[in-house]
Amino acid sequence: MKLGVLDIGTNSIHIVIAEIGREMSFEIIGRAKDMTRLGDVTLKSGFIASDKFDRGVSVVKHFVQLARNRGVVKILGVATAAIREASNGGEFLDRIQREADLTVRTVTGEEESRLIYLA
Repeated sequence: MKLGVLDIGTNSIHIVIAEIGREMSFEIIGRAKDMTRLGDVTLKSGFIASDKFDRGVSVVKHFVQLARNRGVVKILGVATAAIREASNGGEFLDRIQREADLTVRTVTGEEESRLIYLA
């Protein structure tokens, strides 16, 4: 089975694609990153600027399409501080749901810290 993990972060959006093997082994078979810098204005103003908003959605759509073209059957999407703190973060995730057919979960600050530590 192929699995994708999409991370919508404050500075960049990443996707990692892995082939999951027996006994939960895995091999990374693809990855992509784009420096969208969603948090440039967001963390100061409290909302995602329209140009960053559109660019972020476009990048997510592109990455989701790349993953699906490589046979990925499941994509796990997570969003961090820039989306969590933005007053229009919910709108951003709603648009991704509509346009990329991907549900993205926003992680708490505590969970984000834990994941950064583990990485």
